[in-house]
Amino acid sequence: MTTSSAYDIIIVYTMEALDLQSSCTFSVSDTAGLSWTARTAVVFGNNGRDQLQEFYAKSSSALSSDTITESISGCVSTQYGGEYNGFMAFGVSGTSFNSPFDPNISLPGTASGNSNTPTKSVSTTNANDMIIGAARLGGLTSGSGFTRIVYADGTNDLTEYKIVSSAVTNLAVAFSGNTGYWEEIAAALQAPVPGILSTSYNYAGYEVYTNGNQNGVVPLVATYFYQPVPTYPPGGCADFYTCNFATWVGLQDTWNQSDGKLAQAGTWADWVNASCAASYFAWYGVVGGNPQFVKCTGSNNVIVNGADKIFAYAENEAAYGGQSNYYDFEVYDYQSNTSCISTQNSLNMNTPHFADYVQENSKECFIDCASLASFATAHFFSAQLYSGLNPPVDTFIYQYTTQGFYYAFNMTNAPCTAGCGGQKTCGTYVTNVSTGAVDPSSSFDETWQTSYYTPTYNSQNC
Repeated sequence: MTTSSAYDIIIVYTMEALDLQSSCTFSVSDTAGLSWTARTAVVFGNNGRDQLQEFYAKSSSALSSDTITESISGCVSTQYGGEYNGFMAFGVSGTSFNSPFDPNISLPGTASGNSNTPTKSVSTTNANDMIIGAARLGGLTSGSGFTRIVYADGTNDLTEYKIVSSAVTNLAVAFSGNTGYWEEIAAALQAPVPGILSTSYNYAGYEVYTNGNQNGVVPLVATYFYQPVPTYPPGGCADFYTCNFATWVGLQDTWNQSDGKLAQAGTWADWVNASCAASYFAWYGVVGGNPQFVKCTGSNNVIVNGADKIFAYAENEAAYGGQSNYYDFEVYDYQSNTSCISTQNSLNMNTPHFADYVQENSKECFIDCASLASFATAHFFSAQLYSGLNPPVDTFIYQYTTQGFYYAFNMTNAPCTAGCGGQKTCGTYVTNVSTGAVDPSSSFDETWQTSYYTPTYNSQNC
């Protein structure tokens, strides 16, 4: 089997027909070394002579020519010199990786009988489930509203699926075929749990955590991105025609940096006047500590150009047994082969809980403050966080975002209609930067929409 995505759920249905023993024991293995779990007990039909069982495994990386093997024991029909067996296998992408199955007590559902319409009714707890069914019977076709996935032995063994937009009650997972003995298994894979959607006046991106209590230890964050290219937006720029944005990763111990503490590193892009060229630099800092902001210069200078591949990380030194109030940073440009590295930056934030991946309209003020520069897309990829300590465990963020362990921010602003500079009254908000979904490769996009009503720091804006 070859798959195109990481974090797939691999489903296998094992089958045995016309044996004369009282039971069969199935097992599944593969050359990729996945861990296989029986999702159901054996379903018997044809007076115990036919069997069907469901197995699954989680694959944290894409599979390439993985050989899956079904093994059986205890059901050799020596009277006839053997038995009929086989299996069906397929991968499902985009499920909740850590908790892939709908928790409804009716699931998985199993049934057997003698007719031409194998059917099992199931109910789900969640919306947006993928209902799957597998059946054994001659001449099978998928039921109404279902789509065939894979079949074996002609059409004697068949799997099907249907996506439902809301929770269902007693949904018939049905097939049709020749009249005869049949067995069926019905199950439901649940969609990723949505996280918390929010907005910010000056940034867009993700804050990812590792458990439902938001108290897991996250001592290191890292990502790759392609340096976004700034351009002069249609509405112009404030503060002597200056626009900017920063692209960075960070660590914090409270949601939305509510305690004012943040360790961060990344790149900065400026655009001054419509006829000027973009300028870039790398930087790092510890907000609430020392130093708060450092531009990488001298031996630490990073030569950054638009569209360069950038790697950035921030680390609490306790990750590998160091002091918990020290933070280390690196920003590396692959095209120029230059990097900025800094260690032992002091910040009284001993236990970070959130990993940040951000596109920001940074605060850069003289008389006014710089507006948001326009850009096509900020593409983050292979975004990672490390959990635990000494050593921490490296995990791509898709594992956590599929469980809903994240805040996703869009950048939004509005004009001030009254009370500007004090208790402001705002007009209609616009989305300046929208945050895309994290895909199975732990990649996502930040997409510029408009720079209107930025920056939020200027008194005339809300």
